[in-house]
Amino acid sequence: IGDGRSVHALWCGHISLSNGAATGDHRGHQSGLEIDVRPARVDGAQLPVNYKDPQYDRAATQRLVDAFRGTGQVGAVYFNDPQISGVTPLAGHDDHLHVRLNR
Repeated sequence: IGDGRSVHALWCGHISLSNGAATGDHRGHQSGLEIDVRPARVDGAQLPVNYKDPQYDRAATQRLVDAFRGTGQVGAVYFNDPQISGVTPLAGHDDHLHVRLNR
């Protein structure tokens, strides 16, 4: 996600197992249509960050959400930063975006 000044790598977490089985505590990741994505950091480090952390890059995360939404293929994005538009808050989503694709 570039802003002309810096580039942020995209970190993807849980998607699904090939047999559709539940992935630990991620019950919703069985269809292959859901993915967890880490929010951007201002320092570009490939480390966890939550939206309350000083290293969290809100502007880059908003661009990421906008890019997902702009595809027309995203049904929902769950994330708890109340200043990010296009997301729905959901418990346990302070440190990652849960993106649900349309079928």
